[in-house]
Amino acid sequence: MPFALFAFFAVITPGPTNLLALTQGQHAGWRSVWPFALASALAASSIVMLVVLGLANWLLDTDWIRLSLAWAGTLWLTWLAISLARAPVNLEADPDAKLISWPTGLALQVVNTKTWLMAVTISSLFADPAQPVLPQALHLAGTFFSLVIPAIFCWAWLGESANRWLHSVSQHRWMNRLLALALLVTVWSALVAGQIG
Repeated sequence: MPFALFAFFAVITPGPTNLLALTQGQHAGWRSVWPFALASALAASSIVMLVVLGLANWLLDTDWIRLSLAWAGTLWLTWLAISLARAPVNLEADPDAKLISWPTGLALQVVNTKTWLMAVTISSLFADPAQPVLPQALHLAGTFFSLVIPAIFCWAWLGESANRWLHSVSQHRWMNRLLALALLVTVWSALVAGQIG
């Protein structure tokens, strides 16, 4: 139970994945995030499994790889934030809107600092070195997977629900800009914290 509670709070808190889901929900409805949610959950739980199994140690211990992933992710998410800030506004949920794709969900987790930090924390707090590692890795990754999808849907539903309170193009545009700013602050603060810490 402590792990499930930790994982729930880890995946429900704001981060790049949830902010993109919120945006997707606002523009195309909460049901439109299925491919993105499934891919994000699969990638994030795979990262948890790799870290718990110790297979990602070389990656986490190699400074230039960590730094390259951090910068690539930051620049890519900055581009997404700028695109969001400049996105055209539609006052109705548009099922034909350009959706955030499943490859984006996969790639986002690989370059997402929050995902890696969660995986390392999960491994260090909840994996018992005295017990067989494979069953633990499967349990932790499976539990994590089962919590990521509902968290993403919660954020997408919140985005869709925001349409009830946003009644003008101007309000939607400001919402997009605030979400873009939140994404930029989240990503760049994680990069700076990673460089300092």
